[in-house]
Amino acid sequence: IVQQSRPDAVGNYRLLGVDATWRVGTHSQLHAEFARSESNDAVDALSMDGGLTFQGLDDIGATTAGGRTGAHSAWKAELRARLDDLVERPWAKRLELHLYGQDIDRAFSASGTLLEQGRKKLGAQITWGVADGDRVILRHDYEVAILPRVGPTPEAVAANPDPLRLDERTSSLTSLSWARRAADWTFALESSWQRAKSSGVLADGMTPQVDVERVGLGGQISRRVGRDLTLRIGQEVQWSLSENDPV
Repeated sequence: IVQQSRPDAVGNYRLLGVDATWRVGTHSQLHAEFARSESNDAVDALSMDGGLTFQGLDDIGATTAGGRTGAHSAWKAELRARLDDLVERPWAKRLELHLYGQDIDRAFSASGTLLEQGRKKLGAQITWGVADGDRVILRHDYEVAILPRVGPTPEAVAANPDPLRLDERTSSLTSLSWARRAADWTFALESSWQRAKSSGVLADGMTPQVDVERVGLGGQISRRVGRDLTLRIGQEVQWSLSENDPV
């Protein structure tokens, strides 16, 4: 459990966090975190001496204790498991599972979370060790982000009934990959399917600002030629399946 408090001239900042880890067997664990912050959503302050000192500002210009403050929360959970910790079968030690999720309020305030504010993320990955040196990985990532509308053109932004309304953008990426490691060589192939969509619309009022669907295929060969040097060569090709792809 962690708590941080910081008084200042225009309000108080307080952060309370708690995390816990539960270990199951040798290779599996569940980790969870929760935090809640209280701070000014916007700094409104009044100076009576030309900017030397400030006091909180309310409707009558007086200092307020807790005025214009908000409490916002964030959570994160992650599960990493190798199935032989749960099932006593010979094949179970070749199968690994990774699940994760997080949700950070847009106004949540803590160091290191600025770029993650207003984002919800969910994901899963299954890794199967087919044989010694061979792995097959199936992965899916999903994200919802609440962001300002910034384009793609000024006309599209101005066409929205409320230009200050935030945009809800959803994206997902599903991939299936294979990798083989043999001595100093590593070979990898991956196929992917990507979707992205926005609640914002273009100037016609109907066409989504972002509506993307892509499929891709890539490969890579690498060779370790020394303790500090690895050579890699790879190629990726993507095909767009939508007409409103900005790239």
